Amino acid sequence: MRYHKGFTLIELMLSMAFVSILLISIAMLSIQLSNQYSRGLTLKEVTQAGTEASNDIKRTMAQAQISTTGVRLKQVLNGGWALCTGSYTYIANSPGNLEANNANVIRVGEGANKSPARLAKVRDLGGAFCSATSNLDTVAGKNVDATDASELLSGGSRLLVVRDLTISPNTATGKPDLGQPFYDDFQKGRGIYAVTITIGTGVDSEIQSNTTCKPPGSADKLANLDFCAIDTFEFTTRVGSSEV
Repeated sequence: MRYHKGFTLIELMLSMAFVSILLISIAMLSIQLSNQYSRGLTLKEVTQAGTEASNDIKRTMAQAQISTTGVRLKQVLNGGWALCTGSYTYIANSPGNLEANNANVIRVGEGANKSPARLAKVRDLGGAFCSATSNLDTVAGKNVDATDASELLSGGSRLLVVRDLTISPNTATGKPDLGQPFYDDFQKGRGIYAVTITIGTGVDSEIQSNTTCKPPGSADKLANLDFCAIDTFEFTTRVGSSEV
């Protein structure tokens, strides 16, 4: 009788263990690569949106004229910003209001087709939204009727929001006070403004101090670096060119 030699039980177990380890390693590598891809896509969308929004604001401000109201940034009651340039106004809700979708959300659009403003560019001759009587100061009536409006943070697959927005100088007239830098230029209808805008993903539970994403292993277990990113964009622009 002839016997055919095959694998022993130990050899089969070792082979199965090796294949199992190999499959687990491949699965873990695939998950890691997928996470890295998601992280990279999130960072790319924040960077691209922030750069495009900054360039748009810079171009608009460069074409503006310094009037009695000047270029002004208004802190909206209950969360939000209105950056008035005299021709266009940029309106943004606070991330908290957007996430809660509450009664304080500013909605922009035409007729019934209004949507919450993440960073809406609205035609606003004269900067009416930054006037002392603007309805953006109140909780009620925060619906902005605008036939000429566009959302600057609508592209991409991530929900992006403005997390901070500042300009300097930013006084009651939008001009520096006597003795401050560039005062003479502003008196002649010219001026230089510094703008800082922080843009990030819109899930507040993943953010700490409104400036950084929560690191892995946070106590509240709400960190999600694959879908969380924040970046700050800074620029200066010259406004106006003619004597006034």
